[in-house]
Amino acid sequence: MRAIEEDEDAARLQGVSPNTVSAINVSIGFILAAVAGGLMAPVFVVNPGVGLGVLLMAFNVVIIGGLGSIPGCILGGLFVGLVQTVGAVFLGVELTYGLLFALLIAVLIVKPTGLMGHA
Repeated sequence: MRAIEEDEDAARLQGVSPNTVSAINVSIGFILAAVAGGLMAPVFVVNPGVGLGVLLMAFNVVIIGGLGSIPGCILGGLFVGLVQTVGAVFLGVELTYGLLFALLIAVLIVKPTGLMGHA
């Protein structure tokens, strides 16, 4: 996957099929999503919006940390967790989502690529 990302033509010359690697990559993603859904089903009531809260937090983490930056996502996760915890103590659980999206907007205004993202 990294070889295709770096230089697709060089990967093709080495005998790596980008279409096959992409299909395997998507399949692995689908399998992991199905396993996660199966593990969440006994905990939550199953409906079409069952993972919306988790999805919104993951969206915040990735955008605040910076797309394509694993250290940025780790930093973004710590930052979102800290803001969510402190906000829940002082503002209440309901207002923390608004606080997190206000933080997301502020980060995007100050640094559009995220905390550790690059153009």
